[in-house]
Amino acid sequence: MERRQFLKTGAALAAAGSMIMQCSKDTSMDRIGMTTVVFRMRFPQTRPENYPAEGADLTLLEIPEYFADRFGMHNVELWNLHFESQSPGYLADLQKALAKTHSTVINIQVDGPYNHANPDDAVRTKGMDYIKEWLDTSSTLQCSMRSNTGQGEYDVCLAAFRELTDYAEQKGVVLLIENHGGISGDPATHVRLINAINSPNLKTLPDFGNYAPEIRYEGLKTILPYAGLISAKTMNINADGVHTTFDFDHCMQLVVDSGYTGIYSAEYWDGSGKPVDYEWVADWMIEHIKPYC
Repeated sequence: MERRQFLKTGAALAAAGSMIMQCSKDTSMDRIGMTTVVFRMRFPQTRPENYPAEGADLTLLEIPEYFADRFGMHNVELWNLHFESQSPGYLADLQKALAKTHSTVINIQVDGPYNHANPDDAVRTKGMDYIKEWLDTSSTLQCSMRSNTGQGEYDVCLAAFRELTDYAEQKGVVLLIENHGGISGDPATHVRLINAINSPNLKTLPDFGNYAPEIRYEGLKTILPYAGLISAKTMNINADGVHTTFDFDHCMQLVVDSGYTGIYSAEYWDGSGKPVDYEWVADWMIEHIKPYC
């Protein structure tokens, strides 16, 4: 073969090989994340007293490397109870840990002392100030943030979220409302709140596990069109690898049917407090989310 033809053939084969590698690359993990809630029993802050050890203790700064090395996971959702600090230095260290593993924070789940539907102005304002501090942290980490509605008066909650959404817009943060009881526990009221504020910085966070069984699927269908992130929650998986609490695959199909193209965050919470092999659960969730990505 002449040298010129050899080089052309070699280049063509190299290009073809590159195309094969690109086509065979599994990109489903680009749309899968996981929350630190899954491993809450390994965080001293969220592990009940006298709970049996579930492996070495974890810190938030270790999560990016742990998720990347153990699960091939680079989309990280953080529970605010797992932060040791919100100081600039701590957040800078967290950003370094993320950069080292080419990982991204997709969302911060914020729980704590707040109730945006509480008619007591002083109590509600204190809670909103707390949320604004976490919006500042979310802005630094360039991620969305989940805040619950609380239980109480709709009009009070609406006014609170108008103010918080304005603040989120200023900070470049998308604020998420999960179906997490209270005002958000009713799908129609949840959507009413989103539509009343009508901002690209306010979206829903549909959680598979948070509705009562009788409204689970219809409720999800109601709030899915407004989703900014999906909490692909599991609750009970038996030894045969069957999710027994509800039809997980049906929930995933509802998300696909809604036209959602964003990230799924894997979460596990069975409410029992019994020891579970959380790494096995995480593997199960990843493999059962992948076919829908």
